[in-house]
Amino acid sequence: MRLYQPIWEQLKVMHKCDIAAPKPLHKRIKKAVIKEKDMDLGFKVLLAEEAKSATLQIESKDGILSFRLNFSIGITDL
Repeated sequence: MRLYQPIWEQLKVMHKCDIAAPKPLHKRIKKAVIKEKDMDLGFKVLLAEEAKSATLQIESKDGILSFRLNFSIGITDL
């Protein structure tokens, strides 16, 4: 299992994930989670079958990274 994959797996199930991390690592963690989302082709196929799209919302505040997965109807990008 890749290092940031558990974050993405929790996002797929719970649609939210909060992580406490040192501020200098936030950029790296954001990039890695976005990469995990982009690499998950099975997730993209399932969304396409349901005519949905998912956007990842990331907020960084006081050493806490908050990830939210928002869904919308209609396909925008694959």
